[in-house]
Amino acid sequence: MFDFCEFLADHQMTPNGYYLLECIQRKMVPKAINVQLELRFLKNGGWLTEQNQPTEKTLPFLEDIDKMFTLKVKKAALKVMGNTYGDNVKKYRELFPTGRIPSGTLARYSENELTIRFRWFFANFKYDWDTILKVTEEYVENFAASGYKGMRNSKYFIWKQEEDGSYISDLANECQNYLESEKEQPPQSHTQIL
Repeated sequence: MFDFCEFLADHQMTPNGYYLLECIQRKMVPKAINVQLELRFLKNGGWLTEQNQPTEKTLPFLEDIDKMFTLKVKKAALKVMGNTYGDNVKKYRELFPTGRIPSGTLARYSENELTIRFRWFFANFKYDWDTILKVTEEYVENFAASGYKGMRNSKYFIWKQEEDGSYISDLANECQNYLESEKEQPPQSHTQIL
């Protein structure tokens, strides 16, 4: 966050001024700022024309900020989910059937949506990708015979927010059950009976 503040200061930009530029660019109505004061500031700084249109220096400035945040999000994802998270999210997604499930929702959601959900998952649970992919494969296979009736889609299997505001993760429950069942199985004997 400090990098962002320094970037604004280096460009003689205020947080409210930046916010107003984003609102203008996205055609949104700004909230909780003195719009007239900020418009005057942005025009005096050469960020807006007299008709409140972005100048030639505004768009590259906004793009640089977008790149700054995109890079930080990718670095955070690598740190939390591992270097191969992109491949693993893709593998996870492909375990689900194509099209819609009986509930009417898509079975597979976008890799971006799933990445966001996995970032939350890895921040809250400590399971590895091998376990996640194994239990997901078993989960989907268990519902295949019934035409996937009652199965959660790819994003809600990771986590779903309940009406009371709490979060539930069927994936975490399945991982926990899988690991517990692995511990309970007796070791296999390697002696041969002749």
